[in-house]
Amino acid sequence: MLNFRQKIFFSYLAVFLFFFILLFPYSSKSVRNAIRDVLENRTKQVIESIQKAPNVQGMIQMLSAHQSLVFFRVTLLSKDGRILYESHTDRSALPLYKRHPEIEEAMKHKIGYHEDYSYHFGEQFAYIAQSFSFQGQSYIIRTAFPINQIKDLSSSFKLVLIKFGIGILVLFSLMTWTIMNLITRPIQTIIRKITPYQEGREDELPEIILEEKRITKDFCQLANTLNSLSNRIRKQVQTLTQERNETETVLNSLAEGVIAVDNQFHITYLNDIALKMFHLTRENLLNKHISFLKSNKCEALLHACTKKNKIIYETLDLESGDQKIPLGIIVTPKQDQGAILVLQDKSNLYQILDLGKAFIANASHELKTPLTVIRGFSETLHDHTGLSDDQRKDIIKKILANCIRMDSLVRNLLMLADIENLPQSELKECDLIATLNDCAQTVHTLHKDADIQFEDQTHNKATILGDPDLLNRALMNLLENAIKYNQRKPILKIGVSKSKKTIVVTISDNGIGIPAKDLPHIFDRFYRVDKARTRKLGGSGLGLSIVQIIIEKLKGTLSVDSKEGEGSTFTLIFPEQSNSSS
Repeated sequence: MLNFRQKIFFSYLAVFLFFFILLFPYSSKSVRNAIRDVLENRTKQVIESIQKAPNVQGMIQMLSAHQSLVFFRVTLLSKDGRILYESHTDRSALPLYKRHPEIEEAMKHKIGYHEDYSYHFGEQFAYIAQSFSFQGQSYIIRTAFPINQIKDLSSSFKLVLIKFGIGILVLFSLMTWTIMNLITRPIQTIIRKITPYQEGREDELPEIILEEKRITKDFCQLANTLNSLSNRIRKQVQTLTQERNETETVLNSLAEGVIAVDNQFHITYLNDIALKMFHLTRENLLNKHISFLKSNKCEALLHACTKKNKIIYETLDLESGDQKIPLGIIVTPKQDQGAILVLQDKSNLYQILDLGKAFIANASHELKTPLTVIRGFSETLHDHTGLSDDQRKDIIKKILANCIRMDSLVRNLLMLADIENLPQSELKECDLIATLNDCAQTVHTLHKDADIQFEDQTHNKATILGDPDLLNRALMNLLENAIKYNQRKPILKIGVSKSKKTIVVTISDNGIGIPAKDLPHIFDRFYRVDKARTRKLGGSGLGLSIVQIIIEKLKGTLSVDSKEGEGSTFTLIFPEQSNSSS
Protein backbone atom coordinates (compact mmCIF):
# COMPACT_ATOMS: atom_id res chain seq x y z
CA MET A 1 0.00 0.00 0.00
CA LEU A 2 1.37 3.41 -1.03
CA ASN A 3 2.16 5.91 1.65
CA PHE A 4 1.15 9.56 1.65
CA ARG A 5 4.36 10.77 0.01
CA GLN A 6 4.22 8.16 -2.77
CA LYS A 7 0.55 8.90 -3.46
CA ILE A 8 1.25 12.61 -3.93
CA PHE A 9 4.31 11.93 -6.10
CA PHE A 10 2.57 9.49 -8.44
CA SER A 11 -0.49 11.74 -8.59
CA TYR A 12 1.65 14.64 -9.80
CA LEU A 13 3.43 12.31 -12.23
CA ALA A 14 0.13 11.04 -13.67
CA VAL A 15 -1.19 14.60 -14.13
CA PHE A 16 2.02 15.64 -15.86
CA LEU A 17 1.95 12.63 -18.23
CA PHE A 18 -1.73 13.24 -18.99
CA PHE A 19 -1.12 16.83 -20.06
CA PHE A 20 2.05 15.82 -21.90
CA ILE A 21 0.12 13.26 -23.95
CA LEU A 22 -2.59 15.81 -24.75
CA LEU A 23 0.16 18.16 -25.93
CA PHE A 24 1.09 15.96 -28.96
CA PRO A 25 -2.01 16.56 -31.12
CA TYR A 26 -1.98 20.17 -30.08
CA SER A 27 1.69 20.48 -31.01
CA SER A 28 1.07 19.02 -34.49
CA LYS A 29 -1.72 21.47 -35.08
CA SER A 30 0.41 24.28 -33.73
CA VAL A 31 3.24 23.39 -36.13
CA ARG A 32 0.88 23.39 -39.08
CA ASN A 33 -0.62 26.71 -38.00
CA ALA A 34 2.84 28.14 -37.56
CA ILE A 35 3.90 26.99 -41.04
CA ARG A 36 0.70 28.41 -42.51
CA ASP A 37 1.39 31.72 -40.82
CA VAL A 38 4.94 31.67 -42.22
CA LEU A 39 3.65 30.87 -45.73
CA GLU A 40 1.08 33.64 -45.50
CA ASN A 41 3.69 36.13 -44.33
CA ARG A 42 6.10 35.09 -47.10
CA THR A 43 3.33 35.37 -49.68
CA LYS A 44 2.58 38.87 -48.46
CA GLN A 45 6.27 39.72 -48.72
CA VAL A 46 6.38 38.36 -52.32
CA ILE A 47 3.33 40.45 -53.22
CA GLU A 48 4.92 43.55 -51.72
CA SER A 49 8.08 42.80 -53.67
CA ILE A 50 6.51 42.29 -57.12
CA GLN A 51 4.19 45.25 -56.74
CA LYS A 52 7.28 47.37 -57.30
CA ALA A 53 7.54 46.07 -60.89
CA PRO A 54 6.67 48.49 -63.70
CA ASN A 55 4.24 46.12 -65.34
CA VAL A 56 2.85 42.57 -65.33
CA GLN A 57 5.84 41.25 -67.29
CA GLY A 58 8.10 42.70 -64.66
CA MET A 59 6.16 40.91 -61.92
CA ILE A 60 6.56 37.65 -63.80
CA GLN A 61 10.33 38.17 -64.15
CA MET A 62 10.66 38.99 -60.49
CA LEU A 63 8.70 35.85 -59.51
CA SER A 64 10.86 33.75 -61.81
CA ALA A 65 14.01 35.16 -60.22
CA HIS A 66 13.04 34.65 -56.55
CA GLN A 67 10.48 31.84 -56.31
CA SER A 68 13.03 29.06 -55.77
CA LEU A 69 14.31 30.88 -52.70
CA VAL A 70 10.90 31.24 -51.16
CA PHE A 71 8.50 28.47 -52.21
CA PHE A 72 8.49 25.14 -53.88
CA ARG A 73 5.88 26.30 -56.43
CA VAL A 74 4.46 29.75 -57.37
CA THR A 75 1.53 30.58 -59.66
CA LEU A 76 0.30 34.03 -60.72
CA LEU A 77 -3.31 34.27 -61.91
CA SER A 78 -5.47 37.02 -63.26
CA LYS A 79 -8.84 37.90 -61.79
CA ASP A 80 -10.65 35.68 -64.28
CA GLY A 81 -8.52 32.68 -63.26
CA ARG A 82 -6.09 32.51 -66.16
CA ILE A 83 -2.52 31.48 -65.43
CA LEU A 84 -0.04 34.31 -66.02
CA TYR A 85 2.96 32.49 -64.55
CA GLU A 86 3.65 28.92 -63.40
CA SER A 87 7.03 28.16 -61.86
CA HIS A 88 7.28 24.47 -62.89
CA THR A 89 5.20 24.25 -66.10
CA ASP A 90 4.50 26.53 -69.00
CA ARG A 91 0.79 27.02 -68.78
CA SER A 92 0.69 30.72 -69.48
CA ALA A 93 -2.60 32.21 -70.66
CA LEU A 94 -4.32 28.92 -69.80
CA PRO A 95 -7.12 28.60 -67.29
CA LEU A 96 -6.78 26.20 -64.31
CA TYR A 97 -8.01 22.73 -65.20
CA LYS A 98 -10.06 22.43 -61.99
CA ARG A 99 -11.50 24.56 -59.22
CA HIS A 100 -9.24 25.26 -56.28
CA PRO A 101 -10.82 26.05 -52.85
CA GLU A 102 -7.95 28.29 -51.82
CA ILE A 103 -8.35 30.50 -54.93
CA GLU A 104 -12.08 30.80 -54.42
CA GLU A 105 -11.52 31.66 -50.78
CA ALA A 106 -8.91 34.27 -51.74
CA MET A 107 -11.39 35.87 -54.16
CA LYS A 108 -13.95 36.15 -51.36
CA HIS A 109 -11.76 36.80 -48.31
CA LYS A 110 -8.53 38.02 -49.96
CA ILE A 111 -6.57 34.98 -48.62
CA GLY A 112 -7.22 31.26 -48.67
CA TYR A 113 -5.54 28.03 -47.51
CA HIS A 114 -6.05 24.46 -48.64
CA GLU A 115 -4.18 21.14 -48.62
CA ASP A 116 -4.51 18.98 -51.69
CA TYR A 117 -2.83 16.26 -53.72
CA SER A 118 -0.87 17.26 -56.78
CA TYR A 119 -1.08 14.74 -59.61
CA HIS A 120 1.67 16.52 -61.44
CA PHE A 121 4.20 16.10 -58.62
CA GLY A 122 2.61 13.03 -57.03
CA GLU A 123 2.52 14.30 -53.51
CA GLN A 124 0.50 16.38 -51.06
CA PHE A 125 0.88 20.16 -50.97
CA ALA A 126 -0.26 23.01 -48.76
CA TYR A 127 -1.57 25.89 -50.94
CA ILE A 128 -1.78 29.59 -50.02
CA ALA A 129 -3.70 31.95 -52.32
CA GLN A 130 -3.88 35.70 -51.80
CA SER A 131 -5.47 38.41 -53.98
CA PHE A 132 -3.82 41.82 -54.55
CA SER A 133 -4.22 44.90 -56.75
CA PHE A 134 -1.61 46.01 -59.30
CA GLN A 135 -2.08 49.08 -61.49
CA GLY A 136 -5.84 49.03 -60.95
CA GLN A 137 -6.23 45.31 -61.73
CA SER A 138 -6.84 42.37 -59.33
CA TYR A 139 -4.43 39.44 -59.39
CA ILE A 140 -4.02 36.25 -57.35
CA ILE A 141 -0.73 34.73 -56.35
CA ARG A 142 -0.81 31.05 -55.35
CA THR A 143 2.11 29.41 -53.51
CA ALA A 144 2.65 25.78 -52.62
CA PHE A 145 4.73 23.94 -50.02
CA PRO A 146 5.12 20.13 -49.75
CA ILE A 147 3.18 18.53 -46.88
CA ASN A 148 6.00 16.05 -46.35
CA GLN A 149 8.32 18.86 -45.38
CA ILE A 150 5.64 20.14 -43.01
CA LYS A 151 5.33 16.65 -41.53
CA ASP A 152 9.12 16.45 -41.24
CA LEU A 153 9.14 19.75 -39.44
CA SER A 154 6.29 18.53 -37.20
CA SER A 155 8.12 15.23 -36.45
CA SER A 156 11.29 17.13 -35.67
CA PHE A 157 9.33 19.43 -33.43
CA LYS A 158 7.67 16.41 -31.72
CA LEU A 159 11.07 14.79 -31.22
CA VAL A 160 12.39 17.96 -29.68
CA LEU A 161 9.22 18.18 -27.61
CA ILE A 162 9.64 14.59 -26.41
CA LYS A 163 13.26 15.17 -25.43
CA PHE A 164 12.35 18.41 -23.78
CA GLY A 165 9.37 16.73 -22.05
CA ILE A 166 11.50 13.85 -20.80
CA GLY A 167 14.03 16.28 -19.45
CA ILE A 168 11.32 18.35 -17.82
CA LEU A 169 9.70 15.14 -16.47
CA VAL A 170 12.95 13.92 -14.92
CA LEU A 171 13.70 17.32 -13.47
CA PHE A 172 10.11 17.73 -12.32
CA SER A 173 10.11 14.23 -10.75
CA LEU A 174 13.35 14.89 -8.90
CA MET A 175 12.13 18.27 -7.70
CA THR A 176 8.74 16.84 -6.73
CA TRP A 177 10.29 13.89 -4.91
CA THR A 178 12.75 16.14 -3.09
CA ILE A 179 10.10 18.67 -2.13
CA MET A 180 7.64 15.98 -1.03
CA ASN A 181 10.41 14.26 0.88
CA LEU A 182 11.19 17.47 2.75
CA ILE A 183 7.51 18.26 3.30
CA THR A 184 6.44 14.78 4.41
CA ARG A 185 9.54 13.89 6.43
CA PRO A 186 8.06 15.35 9.65
CA ILE A 187 4.81 13.51 8.94
CA GLN A 188 6.74 10.27 8.44
CA THR A 189 8.59 10.93 11.70
CA ILE A 190 5.27 11.46 13.50
CA ILE A 191 3.78 8.31 11.93
CA ARG A 192 6.88 6.28 12.79
CA LYS A 193 6.68 7.47 16.39
CA ILE A 194 3.00 6.63 16.90
CA THR A 195 2.91 3.36 14.89
CA PRO A 196 4.11 1.15 17.81
CA TYR A 197 1.32 2.57 19.98
CA GLN A 198 -1.23 2.05 17.19
CA GLU A 199 -0.13 -1.58 16.74
CA GLY A 200 -0.31 -2.21 20.47
CA ARG A 201 3.44 -2.78 20.93
CA GLU A 202 3.63 0.14 23.38
CA ASP A 203 1.20 1.12 26.13
CA GLU A 204 1.78 4.87 25.93
CA LEU A 205 2.08 7.44 23.15
CA PRO A 206 5.78 8.42 22.85
CA GLU A 207 6.99 12.00 22.84
CA ILE A 208 7.48 13.35 19.30
CA ILE A 209 10.75 15.30 18.88
CA LEU A 210 11.44 16.97 15.50
CA GLU A 211 14.60 18.71 14.24
CA GLU A 212 13.47 22.34 13.97
CA LYS A 213 16.20 23.36 11.52
CA ARG A 214 14.92 21.00 8.85
CA ILE A 215 11.18 21.51 9.14
CA THR A 216 8.67 24.30 9.09
CA LYS A 217 7.16 25.97 12.08
CA ASP A 218 3.75 24.41 11.32
CA PHE A 219 5.06 20.88 11.79
CA CYS A 220 6.73 21.85 15.06
CA GLN A 221 3.39 23.20 16.19
CA LEU A 222 1.71 19.96 15.05
CA ALA A 223 4.25 17.85 16.98
CA ASN A 224 3.82 20.01 20.09
CA THR A 225 0.04 19.70 19.79
CA LEU A 226 0.28 15.90 19.49
CA ASN A 227 2.66 15.78 22.47
CA SER A 228 0.25 17.92 24.46
CA LEU A 229 -2.67 15.66 23.53
CA SER A 230 -0.54 12.62 24.31
CA ASN A 231 0.31 13.99 27.76
CA ARG A 232 -3.34 14.76 28.45
CA ILE A 233 -4.37 11.28 27.31
CA ARG A 234 -1.58 9.75 29.42
CA LYS A 235 -2.72 11.67 32.48
CA GLN A 236 -6.34 10.72 31.87
CA VAL A 237 -5.36 7.07 31.42
CA GLN A 238 -3.30 7.21 34.62
CA THR A 239 -6.21 8.83 36.45
CA LEU A 240 -8.67 6.26 35.10
CA THR A 241 -6.26 3.43 35.92
CA GLN A 242 -5.74 4.77 39.43
CA GLU A 243 -9.48 5.17 39.94
CA ARG A 244 -10.07 1.68 38.57
CA ASN A 245 -7.40 0.20 40.84
CA GLU A 246 -8.83 2.07 43.83
CA THR A 247 -12.31 0.88 42.95
CA GLU A 248 -11.10 -2.72 42.56
CA THR A 249 -9.20 -2.45 45.86
CA VAL A 250 -12.32 -1.16 47.61
CA LEU A 251 -14.51 -3.83 46.04
CA ASN A 252 -11.99 -6.58 46.86
CA SER A 253 -11.77 -5.34 50.46
CA LEU A 254 -15.50 -5.76 50.93
CA ALA A 255 -16.85 -8.76 52.79
CA GLU A 256 -19.58 -9.03 50.14
CA GLY A 257 -19.30 -10.54 46.68
CA VAL A 258 -19.90 -8.10 43.82
CA ILE A 259 -20.92 -9.14 40.28
CA ALA A 260 -21.62 -6.66 37.45
CA VAL A 261 -23.52 -7.70 34.29
CA ASP A 262 -24.42 -5.90 31.05
CA ASN A 263 -27.86 -5.62 29.49
CA GLN A 264 -27.44 -9.13 28.01
CA PHE A 265 -26.61 -10.48 31.49
CA HIS A 266 -23.00 -11.21 30.55
CA ILE A 267 -20.60 -10.87 33.49
CA THR A 268 -18.32 -7.82 33.15
CA TYR A 269 -16.74 -7.75 36.62
CA LEU A 270 -16.36 -9.93 39.75
CA ASN A 271 -14.45 -9.22 42.94
CA ASP A 272 -12.39 -11.83 44.77
CA ILE A 273 -15.09 -12.64 47.32
CA ALA A 274 -17.57 -13.54 44.55
CA LEU A 275 -14.97 -15.84 42.96
CA LYS A 276 -14.41 -17.61 46.29
CA MET A 277 -18.15 -18.06 46.79
CA PHE A 278 -18.56 -19.89 43.48
CA HIS A 279 -15.11 -21.58 43.53
CA LEU A 280 -14.31 -20.39 40.00
CA THR A 281 -11.56 -18.33 38.37
CA ARG A 282 -11.96 -14.89 36.84
CA GLU A 283 -11.04 -16.21 33.38
CA ASN A 284 -13.83 -18.80 33.57
CA LEU A 285 -16.52 -16.22 34.40
CA LEU A 286 -15.68 -12.93 32.67
CA ASN A 287 -17.87 -12.25 29.61
CA LYS A 288 -19.90 -15.40 30.34
CA HIS A 289 -23.67 -15.40 30.76
CA ILE A 290 -24.99 -15.27 34.32
CA SER A 291 -26.46 -18.72 33.82
CA PHE A 292 -22.88 -20.01 33.93
CA LEU A 293 -23.11 -19.61 37.73
CA LYS A 294 -25.79 -22.33 37.70
CA SER A 295 -28.06 -20.23 39.90
CA ASN A 296 -31.54 -19.86 38.42
CA LYS A 297 -32.56 -17.53 41.20
CA CYS A 298 -29.82 -15.01 40.38
CA GLU A 299 -30.92 -14.93 36.74
CA ALA A 300 -34.59 -14.58 37.73
CA LEU A 301 -33.73 -11.69 40.08
CA LEU A 302 -31.81 -9.93 37.29
CA HIS A 303 -34.80 -10.22 34.95
CA ALA A 304 -37.12 -8.86 37.64
CA CYS A 305 -34.72 -6.01 38.48
CA THR A 306 -34.30 -4.83 34.88
CA LYS A 307 -38.01 -5.19 34.17
CA LYS A 308 -39.16 -3.23 37.23
CA ASN A 309 -36.06 -0.95 37.24
CA LYS A 310 -35.81 -1.00 41.03
CA ILE A 311 -33.63 -2.53 43.74
CA ILE A 312 -34.57 -6.07 44.79
CA TYR A 313 -33.62 -7.81 48.04
CA GLU A 314 -33.72 -11.59 48.34
CA THR A 315 -32.10 -14.53 50.13
CA LEU A 316 -30.52 -17.61 48.63
CA ASP A 317 -28.87 -20.80 49.85
CA LEU A 318 -25.73 -21.29 47.76
CA GLU A 319 -24.49 -24.87 47.53
CA SER A 320 -20.73 -24.84 48.00
CA GLY A 321 -19.32 -28.33 48.11
CA ASP A 322 -21.03 -30.32 50.87
CA GLN A 323 -22.47 -27.28 52.65
CA LYS A 324 -24.95 -24.55 51.95
CA ILE A 325 -24.01 -20.90 52.36
CA PRO A 326 -26.90 -18.58 53.24
CA LEU A 327 -26.66 -15.47 51.06
CA GLY A 328 -28.42 -12.15 51.09
CA ILE A 329 -28.73 -10.81 47.52
CA ILE A 330 -29.15 -7.14 46.55
CA VAL A 331 -29.79 -6.55 42.82
CA THR A 332 -29.39 -2.92 41.68
CA PRO A 333 -30.08 -1.70 38.11
CA LYS A 334 -27.39 0.40 36.37
CA GLN A 335 -28.07 3.60 34.46
CA ASP A 336 -26.16 2.37 31.41
CA GLN A 337 -28.25 -0.83 31.35
CA GLY A 338 -27.28 -4.00 33.14
CA ALA A 339 -27.24 -4.57 36.89
CA ILE A 340 -25.01 -5.20 39.91
CA LEU A 341 -25.44 -8.13 42.29
CA VAL A 342 -24.17 -7.81 45.85
CA LEU A 343 -23.89 -11.19 47.64
CA GLN A 344 -23.73 -11.04 51.44
CA ASP A 345 -22.54 -14.16 53.23
CA LYS A 346 -24.87 -14.59 56.21
CA SER A 347 -22.93 -17.53 57.66
CA ASN A 348 -21.08 -15.40 60.24
CA LEU A 349 -24.31 -13.71 61.26
CA TYR A 350 -26.00 -17.04 61.78
CA GLN A 351 -22.92 -18.31 63.62
CA ILE A 352 -22.99 -15.24 65.87
CA LEU A 353 -26.67 -15.80 66.53
CA ASP A 354 -25.97 -19.47 67.28
CA LEU A 355 -23.05 -18.52 69.52
CA GLY A 356 -25.23 -15.98 71.29
CA LYS A 357 -27.92 -18.58 71.85
CA ALA A 358 -25.34 -21.10 73.01
CA PHE A 359 -23.74 -18.49 75.29
CA ILE A 360 -27.07 -17.61 76.85
CA ALA A 361 -27.92 -21.29 77.24
CA ASN A 362 -24.54 -22.10 78.78
CA ALA A 363 -24.57 -19.04 81.06
CA SER A 364 -28.11 -19.87 82.14
CA HIS A 365 -27.12 -23.46 82.78
CA GLU A 366 -24.01 -22.46 84.73
CA LEU A 367 -26.02 -20.06 86.86
CA LYS A 368 -28.97 -22.42 87.17
CA THR A 369 -26.91 -25.23 88.72
CA PRO A 370 -25.57 -23.29 91.75
CA LEU A 371 -28.91 -21.52 92.17
CA THR A 372 -30.68 -24.89 92.23
CA VAL A 373 -28.19 -26.19 94.80
CA ILE A 374 -28.54 -23.05 96.95
CA ARG A 375 -32.33 -23.20 96.74
CA GLY A 376 -32.39 -26.91 97.60
CA PHE A 377 -30.17 -26.56 100.64
CA SER A 378 -32.00 -23.39 101.73
CA GLU A 379 -35.31 -25.28 101.63
CA THR A 380 -33.70 -28.11 103.56
CA LEU A 381 -32.63 -25.69 106.30
CA HIS A 382 -36.09 -24.12 106.27
CA ASP A 383 -38.06 -27.37 106.32
CA HIS A 384 -35.82 -29.38 108.68
CA THR A 385 -35.32 -27.34 111.78
CA GLY A 386 -34.13 -30.33 113.74
CA LEU A 387 -30.86 -30.81 111.84
CA SER A 388 -27.73 -31.20 113.84
CA ASP A 389 -25.04 -28.54 113.96
CA ASP A 390 -22.72 -30.61 111.79
CA GLN A 391 -25.43 -31.04 109.13
CA ARG A 392 -26.29 -27.34 109.14
CA LYS A 393 -22.57 -26.44 108.86
CA ASP A 394 -22.15 -28.86 105.93
CA ILE A 395 -25.21 -27.44 104.12
CA ILE A 396 -24.10 -23.83 104.75
CA LYS A 397 -20.62 -24.75 103.47
CA LYS A 398 -22.11 -26.10 100.22
CA ILE A 399 -24.36 -23.06 99.86
CA LEU A 400 -21.33 -20.80 100.32
CA ALA A 401 -19.26 -22.78 97.79
CA ASN A 402 -22.01 -22.45 95.14
CA CYS A 403 -22.30 -18.75 95.92
CA ILE A 404 -18.59 -18.38 95.39
CA ARG A 405 -18.84 -20.39 92.16
CA MET A 406 -21.72 -18.23 90.93
CA ASP A 407 -19.84 -15.06 91.93
CA SER A 408 -16.77 -16.27 90.00
CA LEU A 409 -18.90 -16.98 86.96
CA VAL A 410 -20.51 -13.56 87.05
CA ARG A 411 -17.12 -11.90 87.57
CA ASN A 412 -15.68 -13.80 84.58
CA LEU A 413 -18.61 -12.79 82.40
CA LEU A 414 -18.20 -9.17 83.42
CA MET A 415 -14.46 -9.42 82.81
CA LEU A 416 -15.08 -10.75 79.28
CA ALA A 417 -17.32 -7.77 78.57
CA ASP A 418 -14.77 -5.33 80.03
CA ILE A 419 -11.88 -6.83 78.04
CA GLU A 420 -13.81 -6.76 74.76
CA ASN A 421 -14.68 -3.10 75.31
CA LEU A 422 -11.19 -2.04 76.44
CA PRO A 423 -9.99 0.86 74.18
CA GLN A 424 -6.51 0.61 72.65
CA SER A 425 -5.70 4.09 73.98
CA GLU A 426 -5.56 2.73 77.54
CA LEU A 427 -2.78 0.26 76.73
CA LYS A 428 0.71 1.19 77.92
CA GLU A 429 4.20 -0.26 77.95
CA CYS A 430 4.86 -3.07 80.39
CA ASP A 431 7.71 -5.49 81.04
CA LEU A 432 6.65 -9.00 80.03
CA ILE A 433 9.59 -10.75 81.77
CA ALA A 434 8.96 -8.92 85.06
CA THR A 435 5.27 -9.89 84.94
CA LEU A 436 6.22 -13.52 84.25
CA ASN A 437 8.54 -13.55 87.25
CA ASP A 438 5.86 -12.08 89.51
CA CYS A 439 3.28 -14.65 88.37
CA ALA A 440 5.75 -17.53 88.79
CA GLN A 441 6.59 -16.42 92.36
CA THR A 442 2.88 -16.09 93.23
CA VAL A 443 2.10 -19.58 91.90
CA HIS A 444 5.09 -21.07 93.69
CA THR A 445 3.92 -19.46 96.93
CA LEU A 446 0.47 -21.02 96.53
CA HIS A 447 1.79 -24.38 95.35
CA LYS A 448 5.00 -25.23 97.20
CA ASP A 449 5.36 -28.60 95.44
CA ALA A 450 5.37 -27.06 91.94
CA ASP A 451 8.70 -26.97 90.11
CA ILE A 452 8.83 -23.81 87.96
CA GLN A 453 11.83 -23.56 85.63
CA PHE A 454 12.92 -20.67 83.39
CA GLU A 455 14.66 -21.87 80.22
CA ASP A 456 17.17 -19.78 78.23
CA GLN A 457 16.69 -16.70 80.40
CA THR A 458 19.08 -14.53 78.35
CA HIS A 459 16.91 -11.39 78.27
CA ASN A 460 16.51 -9.06 81.22
CA LYS A 461 13.65 -7.06 79.76
CA ALA A 462 11.01 -7.44 77.05
CA THR A 463 8.66 -4.50 76.57
CA ILE A 464 5.22 -4.89 75.01
CA LEU A 465 2.17 -2.63 74.72
CA GLY A 466 -0.46 -3.93 77.12
CA ASP A 467 -2.27 -3.74 80.44
CA PRO A 468 -0.32 -5.08 83.45
CA ASP A 469 -3.43 -6.35 85.27
CA LEU A 470 -4.84 -8.14 82.22
CA LEU A 471 -1.43 -9.59 81.30
CA ASN A 472 -1.04 -10.81 84.89
CA ARG A 473 -4.52 -12.40 84.77
CA ALA A 474 -3.79 -14.24 81.50
CA LEU A 475 -0.41 -15.59 82.65
CA MET A 476 -1.83 -16.62 86.05
CA ASN A 477 -4.66 -18.55 84.34
CA LEU A 478 -2.17 -20.48 82.21
CA LEU A 479 0.15 -21.25 85.13
CA GLU A 480 -2.69 -22.27 87.47
CA ASN A 481 -4.24 -24.50 84.80
CA ALA A 482 -0.88 -26.22 84.34
CA ILE A 483 -0.87 -27.10 88.06
CA LYS A 484 -4.62 -27.74 88.41
CA TYR A 485 -4.83 -30.27 85.58
CA ASN A 486 -1.95 -32.42 86.72
CA GLN A 487 -1.92 -35.86 88.43
CA ARG A 488 1.74 -35.82 89.43
CA LYS A 489 4.30 -33.37 90.70
CA PRO A 490 3.80 -30.23 88.55
CA ILE A 491 6.81 -29.26 86.45
CA LEU A 492 6.44 -25.97 84.56
CA LYS A 493 8.96 -24.74 82.00
CA ILE A 494 8.85 -21.08 80.91
CA GLY A 495 10.83 -19.83 77.91
CA VAL A 496 11.26 -16.30 76.48
CA SER A 497 12.90 -15.49 73.14
CA LYS A 498 13.01 -12.65 70.63
CA SER A 499 12.80 -12.93 66.85
CA LYS A 500 12.08 -10.35 64.12
CA LYS A 501 10.72 -7.69 66.49
CA THR A 502 8.52 -10.21 68.27
CA ILE A 503 8.64 -11.75 71.74
CA VAL A 504 7.79 -15.44 72.07
CA VAL A 505 6.73 -16.92 75.43
CA THR A 506 6.25 -20.68 75.90
CA ILE A 507 4.66 -22.30 78.98
CA SER A 508 5.01 -26.11 79.10
CA ASP A 509 3.72 -28.57 81.71
CA ASN A 510 3.70 -32.28 82.42
CA GLY A 511 -0.06 -32.43 83.05
CA ILE A 512 -2.81 -34.70 81.78
CA GLY A 513 -2.76 -33.09 78.29
CA ILE A 514 -5.67 -32.37 75.98
CA PRO A 515 -7.26 -34.94 73.64
CA ALA A 516 -6.78 -34.14 69.94
CA LYS A 517 -10.53 -33.94 69.33
CA ASP A 518 -10.87 -31.20 71.97
CA LEU A 519 -7.93 -29.00 70.86
CA PRO A 520 -9.92 -26.94 68.29
CA HIS A 521 -12.52 -26.02 70.96
CA ILE A 522 -10.57 -25.33 74.14
CA PHE A 523 -10.78 -21.54 73.64
CA ASP A 524 -14.57 -21.63 73.18
CA ARG A 525 -16.60 -20.19 76.02
CA PHE A 526 -18.02 -22.70 78.52
CA TYR A 527 -16.21 -25.54 76.76
CA ARG A 528 -14.84 -28.22 79.10
CA VAL A 529 -12.59 -31.10 78.16
CA ASP A 530 -13.54 -33.26 81.20
CA LYS A 531 -16.79 -31.86 82.59
CA ALA A 532 -16.79 -34.05 85.70
CA ARG A 533 -13.20 -33.13 86.61
CA THR A 534 -13.79 -29.43 85.77
CA ARG A 535 -16.85 -29.23 88.00
CA LYS A 536 -14.93 -30.96 90.77
CA LEU A 537 -12.13 -28.39 90.43
CA GLY A 538 -14.59 -25.51 90.21
CA GLY A 539 -13.96 -24.48 86.61
CA SER A 540 -16.54 -22.57 84.59
CA GLY A 541 -15.13 -23.12 81.08
CA LEU A 542 -14.23 -19.41 80.65
CA GLY A 543 -10.58 -19.39 81.74
CA LEU A 544 -8.91 -20.06 78.37
CA SER A 545 -11.47 -17.86 76.59
CA ILE A 546 -10.44 -14.98 78.85
CA VAL A 547 -6.76 -15.72 78.17
CA GLN A 548 -7.27 -15.72 74.41
CA ILE A 549 -9.26 -12.46 74.42
CA ILE A 550 -6.62 -10.76 76.59
CA ILE A 551 -3.77 -11.89 74.32
CA GLU A 552 -5.60 -10.76 71.17
CA LYS A 553 -6.44 -7.43 72.82
CA LEU A 554 -2.70 -6.94 73.36
CA LYS A 555 -2.07 -7.58 69.61
CA GLY A 556 -0.65 -11.03 70.35
CA THR A 557 -1.46 -14.59 69.28
CA LEU A 558 -2.07 -17.72 71.36
CA SER A 559 -1.65 -21.34 70.26
CA VAL A 560 -1.40 -24.72 71.97
CA ASP A 561 0.31 -28.02 71.31
CA SER A 562 -0.65 -30.95 73.51
CA LYS A 563 -0.47 -34.72 73.81
CA GLU A 564 -2.83 -36.58 76.07
CA GLY A 565 -1.00 -38.02 79.11
CA GLU A 566 2.24 -36.11 78.38
CA GLY A 567 1.44 -32.43 78.83
CA SER A 568 0.71 -29.20 76.99
CA THR A 569 2.69 -26.23 75.63
CA PHE A 570 1.06 -22.82 75.24
CA THR A 571 2.84 -20.35 72.93
CA LEU A 572 2.27 -16.59 73.21
CA ILE A 573 3.66 -14.20 70.57
CA PHE A 574 3.69 -10.42 71.14
CA PRO A 575 5.01 -7.54 69.01
CA GLU A 576 8.01 -5.95 70.73
CA GLN A 577 8.03 -2.22 71.38
CA SER A 578 10.83 -0.40 69.53
CA ASN A 579 12.32 1.14 72.69
CA SER A 580 12.77 -2.20 74.46
CA SER A 581 16.25 -3.33 75.42
CA SER A 582 17.80 -6.73 76.05
